[in-house]
Amino acid sequence: TFAGDARFNERVRIGDVTGLSNRGTVRIDTRGDAPADLLFGRDTAGTATSWNGVYWGISSRHSGQGDKFQIYRGSGHSSPYNSEAIPFQIEPNLNATFAGNIHTLSRAAFGTTPHSTIKLDVLSTAADWTARIKNYTNSGYGLAVDCSGAASSTTYALAVYDAAGTANFFVRNDGIASLGLTPYATAANAKLQLPSHALAIKNNVSGS
Repeated sequence: TFAGDARFNERVRIGDVTGLSNRGTVRIDTRGDAPADLLFGRDTAGTATSWNGVYWGISSRHSGQGDKFQIYRGSGHSSPYNSEAIPFQIEPNLNATFAGNIHTLSRAAFGTTPHSTIKLDVLSTAADWTARIKNYTNSGYGLAVDCSGAASSTTYALAVYDAAGTANFFVRNDGIASLGLTPYATAANAKLQLPSHALAIKNNVSGS
């Protein structure tokens, strides 16, 4: 049943084309090694035959482009976004590439399922660093941990845990650092706290 105009060019199949039960399928075939595209435009005449005026596109590329699955931004957008671009693509090896910023209102996880409260959770079982932050720009910075919005000065900005799950290194947002014990104010000006007999300074350079 069609309520309006319908236009077909032979290669359209909608429905259970695979013969599998309880499955609805829309399939796009190119009859050869060529891209298969699904385009979203606003052509009022219904006669457009190219990518001109397309706003978004979904494309399964051919073998010459690595059989990638890509989402396109078309040229139909207003300036300065009226050029073709690929904001997202997936390769057959499941590597995914994002060309823009990633914004989530919930939680993100890498190598594990999202935590119920932690906003970013990263898990690795490889014998290597789990994460790395680089900045090669002159006068650039590395990692910033901002707990300035906390009402309490005893908020922990950084904690390092051992194999037993015990945190042996703390940095609080009031500048106090602690090695090997839970931080507490032992003196009004204390900024570094260590267990008894826990500090040794040795210089092995001859003549120093």
